[in-house]
Amino acid sequence: MKKLIVLLALLSSTAFAQSNTLYVEQSGAGFSGTVVQDGSTNRIGTSANPSIINGTTNTLTVNQIGSSNLLDFTVYGDTNTISITNTGNSNEVTLNMGSSGQTSSTNSYTLDVTGSSNTIDSTVSGGINTVDVTVFGDSNSITNTISSSNTELTLSVTGSNNTITTSQSGAGAHKITHNHTGDSGTFSFSQSGANAKIINITTSGNNQSVSVSQTD
Repeated sequence: MKKLIVLLALLSSTAFAQSNTLYVEQSGAGFSGTVVQDGSTNRIGTSANPSIINGTTNTLTVNQIGSSNLLDFTVYGDTNTISITNTGNSNEVTLNMGSSGQTSSTNSYTLDVTGSSNTIDSTVSGGINTVDVTVFGDSNSITNTISSSNTELTLSVTGSNNTITTSQSGAGAHKITHNHTGDSGTFSFSQSGANAKIINITTSGNNQSVSVSQTD
């Protein structure tokens, strides 16, 4: 059964109307999605359109509270589970899971952003991938690229002006876990190859710089 619940709250305390923009296109069977926007000038789709779900048994929950939040999502394949909560101002989230026509994908994605002016860009393709990103703070930039078939990525960031880049590729069951508290850090994590790789790191303090690369 297909199910989509959309709640848009347009709140204005001035004479000027505030506007939310929503675009969702879904094909296939078994889709269940809930979209809530509360605030002003939020949007779900575009940047040349996205906001597409294509396939079977996809579940999507999106919640944007605040103002000027942006979200484009493109999901292909089946049995994907996406949950995005975005609270704050001027946050940007771009999500792309799978590839066109992909089948037998069981990706899972959870994102929780609190703050303002954060930018998160995630590209996830492959089979069984689990991504969990939690951000508390302002002006953080996070870019995740996953092209592996069996990976886990868990990021927890508390602070501002941090830049985190992750890349996971190859057939290995890679896993990255990074917990950071502090401001103005630069972090780069890369895993590739057929053998399983594990990165588990906790950092704290300001102006940290860490780069880790793992390959066969």
